[in-house]
Amino acid sequence: MLRRTKSVLETELPPRTRTCTSVPIFPSQIGFYEHYEEMFLMILDIVQTELEGDSPAVVREKKRMMDIMMACCANMRMILTHPILPGKLSIGDQT
Repeated sequence: MLRRTKSVLETELPPRTRTCTSVPIFPSQIGFYEHYEEMFLMILDIVQTELEGDSPAVVREKKRMMDIMMACCANMRMILTHPILPGKLSIGDQT
């Protein structure tokens, strides 16, 4: 673990520079997105039509289904916000 003293903050830090670049979605990303969207909609349909009642087993299954739906949403968001950039090296690549 690395710890720094507050004196490090007394020096003037360089200004933060941010660059936003729009990148078109690639066909492979669309395929992944549609897969998770289809799974999300299928589970939503199951929750709305087949899971009725307030028994502990039904409530537990609804919670499990909601967890899966939230994971699908997170994956869909990640697919759209972290584009695949062919030919670009990631930060950790050495080659």
